This record gives sequence, C-alpha cells and structure tokens, in this order.
Amino acid sequence: MRPPQDRVTRPQVNVGRWGRGGCAGLAGAGLLFLLLIFGISGWNTVESGKVGVTRRFGEIQSVKAAGGFWALPIGFSMVEYDLRVVNTLSEQRAALSNQQTLFVNSAAYQYNLSPQAAQLLQERIGSQQTFEDKVVIPKLQNAIKTITPLYTAADVFPKRAELEQKMEERLSADLEEYNIVPNSVDITLSDIDFDPEFRKSIDAKAKAQQEQQVELANLEKLKTKNQQEIQQTQTDAQRAQLEAEGKANAAREAAQGEADSVKLRAAAEAEANTRVNKTVTPELINYRYAQQWNGQLPSTQIGQGSGVGALLQIPANNK
Repeated sequence: MRPPQDRVTRPQVNVGRWGRGGCAGLAGAGLLFLLLIFGISGWNTVESGKVGVTRRFGEIQSVKAAGGFWALPIGFSMVEYDLRVVNTLSEQRAALSNQQTLFVNSAAYQYNLSPQAAQLLQERIGSQQTFEDKVVIPKLQNAIKTITPLYTAADVFPKRAELEQKMEERLSADLEEYNIVPNSVDITLSDIDFDPEFRKSIDAKAKAQQEQQVELANLEKLKTKNQQEIQQTQTDAQRAQLEAEGKANAAREAAQGEADSVKLRAAAEAEANTRVNKTVTPELINYRYAQQWNGQLPSTQIGQGSGVGALLQIPANNK
C-alpha cells in the first residue's frame, strides 16, 4: 500500500456552463452564419429598364431581365446595360455646302438596345460606356459631318427636321451590326448656330425681309381698304340709282294711274251722256218744260218777219 504522499491526483477540468453540447451548438451557429453570408452574396438584382449579362470565370452565361435572381457567387460576375440610352453630344462643327460652318453646340440622341445587343456588346466591346465612347459617339460625329454638307446655311433652320432625320438614318445604318432596335435612333439638334459674322449677316437679311413683309402687309392692307371704299361708293351709287329709279317708276305709275282714272271717268261720262241722249226726246223736253211753265207768256218774243213766233209749242189738250 502506497503512502498517502505517493497518491496521484488527477486534475479536475471545469467545462463550465457550455459543456460538450454547447460547443457543438456554437459550431452549428457559425456554420449557419456562413451559409447565410454565402446565400446573401449570391443574390443579385437587375434594375428596371436594364438587362444583366452574367459571366462565370470569364465566360458569358446568360442575359438576365430586370428583377432579382440567385447565382452561385463563386467565379460569378454581371454587367448591366441600359436598354434605352439617352445622351448628349456637344461642341461639334460641320461644313455646309456654301462653305459656311455649322456649330452644333448640343445634339441630344437616344437609341434602344435589345437583350441580344447587350450580350453582343459584352462579347465584342465591353461595358456600355466603352460602347458609347468607341462606337456611338464617333459614328454620330461621322453622321453629322456626312449629312451637313448636303445643305446650305439658308436650309438649316427651315429644314432642321429633315436634316435630323437623315442623320438618324445614317447612324442607324452604322449601328445595325450591333443589333440596335430598328427605328429607335432619335437625334435632336437642340442648339445649332453659325459663325458670328455670318450670323450677323443672316440677322440683317432676316430683318430686311421682315421689314419688307411688314411693308407689303401695310400695302396690302391699304389696297384692301381702298377696294372697300370703292365698293362702298359703288354700292351707295347703285342704291341712289335704285332709289331714283324707284321714285321715277312710282311717279310714272301714279301719272299712269291718274291718266287711266281720267280716261275711265271720261268714258263713264261719255257713256252716261250717250245714254241720256238716247233717252231724252223733244217730246220729253217739252213735257218737262210744260210742267215747269207758270202760264205767263214772256214779255219779249223773238221771231222773224212781221209775225210773232211762239217760243214753244204747247201740246194740245186731248181731253
């Protein structure tokens, strides 16, 4: 039997409150945290109006539409492209057909990309900004310098819409190989001008033309006024003539009416006299005279020779 001082005493390990199960739980929580980080890092979002071209270890995988998706983050990358591009080109110069210079101070342009175009650009060009700098802007500059010489300085402002349309057609043709959406190219020459000296001459000419137009307008106004006065005078003369003719016709009608009335009265009187002459006989006259005689002979008798003639013959009394 060993003496007490020779006993071997084993140290007591104080595991604490975690214990063996607590260590396992901590490890599991750490693993869960790592998985959560891994899951979050694999979540990707494509903004509205854009598409995303994905790569894995440098090789193009797919084109993603707007929205969210999850991808294994190992060796993964994505480049976004705007489907509708709006930009501005400034400080450009182009020669006109009459040896003048057109200053394009600002030209707004836009175009639309298809998803296939975005993948093509990622394969051949790179980022969208690289495509803008190396392809779009140089071709737009070329379109401006190619189309502008077809016009004179006097045509620029009146035919600006036509000028812009031809530039759009030229730029669309130049970008056709990159699968730009057809008929989506739009160019607006928002700020254009000429050489200052030439601008002064244009302004002077425009002012002279404007003054000429004002003078022509005044002359036309005066001409119209004179024509109106002449027409008014003619109208007044015609009205006076019509009134005089009306009065003359009325007078003639009145005179004709009076003459007709006189004729009618004369005819009536003649007719009455005729009827009276037909009905009044000498016997009737003597009879009427006898009725009015008072029986006295006149004091004066008129006759021929020595005889005395009776003034009238009184009919015999046939009683």
